[in-house]
Amino acid sequence: MTLSGTDDRLRPGMSARVEFELASAAQAVRIPTDAVFTRGDRHVVYVRRLGAVTEREIALGLANETHVEVRAGLEVGDELLLEAPSTAVPHQPLPEPRA
Repeated sequence: MTLSGTDDRLRPGMSARVEFELASAAQAVRIPTDAVFTRGDRHVVYVRRLGAVTEREIALGLANETHVEVRAGLEVGDELLLEAPSTAVPHQPLPEPRA
């Protein structure tokens, strides 16, 4: 890579960390990558709600080194665990209300 222009602070042998934003998602739900676990071909999180821990499948979007976008599978108020517990049970969604 070649720098255009000059800066008196730059010296031979110096290094720099450069980050490029290749994509972004406005109004995205982001969670730490440490909260996402792979089970076969599924991505899951462990959610604690009202004292119970459940395994829940999620749909992922954009990701970087520390966070990942969640496109589906989380609800407001979900508390995510950063370790897979031995007591988690598969998530059972409630049936849709009938009219």
